[in-house]
Amino acid sequence: MDKPDEKVSIRLLADLLTHLSRRGFIAHDFIKMGWHSVSLGANAPLSMHFKGLSQMGVFEKLIDEVAHVYEENFDYRIVKATSRSIQVRSTLKASKTEDFKTNKVDNLFVSYYRQGVFAAHLKHAGYPIANSTFLSSIHLGHDTEDFSLSW
Repeated sequence: MDKPDEKVSIRLLADLLTHLSRRGFIAHDFIKMGWHSVSLGANAPLSMHFKGLSQMGVFEKLIDEVAHVYEENFDYRIVKATSRSIQVRSTLKASKTEDFKTNKVDNLFVSYYRQGVFAAHLKHAGYPIANSTFLSSIHLGHDTEDFSLSW
């Protein structure tokens, strides 16, 4: 790839993960793929933004300050929180709904992958990967796209 910072269509990721599902990959495999998005852990350049933060602090910073830099299609928010867990909701940005003429620009496999990416961000602050639980998906007929993370 000549331009490593070039943007990639979310449909490419959806197609790739669909192909892997046809080859036997299951939900947990896609979540584990997301874990590798931070494979450098606390030594990655992005980690400087998370050093010294609590687990909750990592997720708040990720959602409030970092995710929009890497993610053009979805907004994220914490809809429920306890001292040891959060529930995250992802929604397609309104402008993208208009661009794509649908609210389903990805697929269930991308939802699992995204869940793993979020769970792995604790590694940037030196913590183990969060436990993640799938809660709902528009791809399964639910009204929302939610997952929970606990530590």
